[in-house]
Amino acid sequence: MSTRATLGLLASAAMIATISAPALASSEPEPDEPISVDIIEGVDWSLSRQAIEGVLAEMPEGVAITLRLDDGTASGNGGCNDYFASYQRDGDEFAFSAIGATEMYCLDTSEAEVSYFANLASVTAAFSTGGSLVMTGADGEPILEYLPAGVAPIATGAIEGLAW
Repeated sequence: MSTRATLGLLASAAMIATISAPALASSEPEPDEPISVDIIEGVDWSLSRQAIEGVLAEMPEGVAITLRLDDGTASGNGGCNDYFASYQRDGDEFAFSAIGATEMYCLDTSEAEVSYFANLASVTAAFSTGGSLVMTGADGEPILEYLPAGVAPIATGAIEGLAW
């Protein structure tokens, strides 16, 4: 290929990259950009961490707690029992009411479920950021953190060897 043809191809590629870059940059959200609270509905959420004695703790091995929000009705599984509730929201303000559940006893999940239902009853706000759903209590501190179902949490400090 001649030098003139090579330079022409390089110039064309540079022009396409210059024109395309702003369009691509504006279409992808920044990683820390908050995601609208509206998208929390119609998603199957899996609890990744919950407050235990005021500290967010990872879920114990083998405990799967879920949540689905649809038009004022919440449902899911608390690790053992299915539950249901009503919820109200106004922007980031969020509250559950009329929480009910089946009454099965499960030895390995009972403590996590009892804590979950207590945390759920004390939620005052909810927001989504970076793909997770975070619910806070009256003091504004996170008490429940969910990931979309099927997404495994990344262990704290486990940043090496991951594709970013």
